[in-house]
Amino acid sequence: MACLQAMNVTVVWRTAPNMYAKGNPKRTQEVNTNVQHFNQIALTLVTKYPRIKTIDFAKTVNFKSLGNERLKGDSNEHYGNIVRLVEIQTLMFHI
Repeated sequence: MACLQAMNVTVVWRTAPNMYAKGNPKRTQEVNTNVQHFNQIALTLVTKYPRIKTIDFAKTVNFKSLGNERLKGDSNEHYGNIVRLVEIQTLMFHI
């Protein structure tokens, strides 16, 4: 992030949402624990760098990312176009 800040450009940092492996709950938990930890580090670090803007995309879509509530996508592990459109709209709002 220090390198991004040093480039003197505005950067939009998007947090990563949950992963869901329907047939592998252990893997789902492992990956999501790591993703949530990484997101927290990123959200904490960006407060030190004013040219890096944050979009907490994970917070926006996590309530629809697991189990029967998951928005269906083009594969079991990926979101579909509905979530991609939400992401694009969120990015455009902040630009």
